[in-house]
Amino acid sequence: MLEVKIPKEIKDYKSKLVYGLTVRQVVAIICALLVGVPLGVFGARYIPQDYLLWLVILSVTPIILWGFITYKGMRFEEYAKVLYKFFMFPQKHIMGRILTTRHFRLQSRSKNCFPMLIYLTVLTARQAFK
Repeated sequence: MLEVKIPKEIKDYKSKLVYGLTVRQVVAIICALLVGVPLGVFGARYIPQDYLLWLVILSVTPIILWGFITYKGMRFEEYAKVLYKFFMFPQKHIMGRILTTRHFRLQSRSKNCFPMLIYLTVLTARQAFK
């Protein structure tokens, strides 16, 4: 009997190109080979083999990650952007509350945001002098 799997979400469907690999994965493999092989062959003349091995691994890893990694529905470049924003723009914790730019935007829409601004300024000043 012939069975066909139908994904619940249309976004979960990925067409396979060669050997069960998607087009994105095949492109990632080809790009990794185009970067890694010439680097390994031509770099062997100028760089010691120990360093060359690490150079090839570190230069090919992001390309392979781009093709194969998905985390919670996000592709690698989307996930890398989220991680960058998380680590480079940390949220401020004041009095057990997480205050972000979204919080300030919501507060600024209301008419009585001035008392909140004074309150936050006083809290920040208190923490600075502790």
